[in-house]
Amino acid sequence: MAHMLESIDSMVYVGDRPWHNWGVKLADDATLQAACEALPMLLGQVDYRPVSCDLGPVPDHFAVVLTSPTGEQRIVGAGGKQLAQSGTSPARLIQTAANVAPLGMDNPIATAGFVFGRSRMFLSMPLGERNIATSDKDTVKYFLNLSAGFDGSWSLIGQIASIRMVCYNTANASRRALGADKADRKVKATRNFSIGLEKAETVWTDAIKEYQGVADIYDRLAATKVNDEEAKRLLSQANGVNPDKLAEASTRAKNTIDKLFDLYQTGQGSDLACGTLWGVYNAVTEYADHHSIVRGGRDSTGNVEDFGRVLGSTLFGSAQDLKAVAFNTVCEAMDRKQGETVTSA
Repeated sequence: MAHMLESIDSMVYVGDRPWHNWGVKLADDATLQAACEALPMLLGQVDYRPVSCDLGPVPDHFAVVLTSPTGEQRIVGAGGKQLAQSGTSPARLIQTAANVAPLGMDNPIATAGFVFGRSRMFLSMPLGERNIATSDKDTVKYFLNLSAGFDGSWSLIGQIASIRMVCYNTANASRRALGADKADRKVKATRNFSIGLEKAETVWTDAIKEYQGVADIYDRLAATKVNDEEAKRLLSQANGVNPDKLAEASTRAKNTIDKLFDLYQTGQGSDLACGTLWGVYNAVTEYADHHSIVRGGRDSTGNVEDFGRVLGSTLFGSAQDLKAVAFNTVCEAMDRKQGETVTSA
């Protein structure tokens, strides 16, 4: 099971059913508090108990025991002294989420659950929906994704992303997508876990403000006009081709640029964004997420052979790299047109 959920009730979610069809659906207005009531283990506590065998106690080794408020207990791992952390638990992670979220325990929830038994936890909270300047129908949704392991397998990570976590694949992809420049959003699993949580609250609060700034950039991209010639040049640049030497490019590169330009004019959202820098970026993201060839994952006809490979490419592989280059390309174009400086993502 690629999702690594133990059972259908290992997670809760709001909105669209996850791809694996597992999980307990909550009301559309469900809050963090409602998620904890539906899945009590989210408020579970962790303790570390000595390990023994038929020859006697195992020195400096402990079993990781997770206990829910309802009394359910699970052994979720084992380890040495380094793992015997102070204060690590699902309940502490939930409290941190509540401290960071704008509405605390009343903040809306997107997903929450456990993978690999109950040893690793993930949580996604929607932080808002931003209308892009092209139309109130063109929106960007973003989430605060938190994840941690209680058996030493995952450090504590918080990330702002445009996807919700619903399984091991999406949680791990979100974690791996954390760039080196965002290393301060990762808190190593040590005995000072409680101190780490206090630091994380400050870091993640700043991250939420930072992402709001990215949403402002999206508005500015949508307000910056381009003609077809400018759009095609930018799409060439985003694809790594010098637009002044397009005639010398490979057939594959030319075909890709033609596809990008077609999506710019007729793809999803083109009726709202065509003629703007946002439309250029939108065309690249649609191509990267839904049309690009992924070796062993999606062929040239669009047939998906391996969803996991496609997901990996979309979130932290070549497709993600293409989107990052495109974002920087359109931001640089906006700088030139508006005479302002935008920090590249």
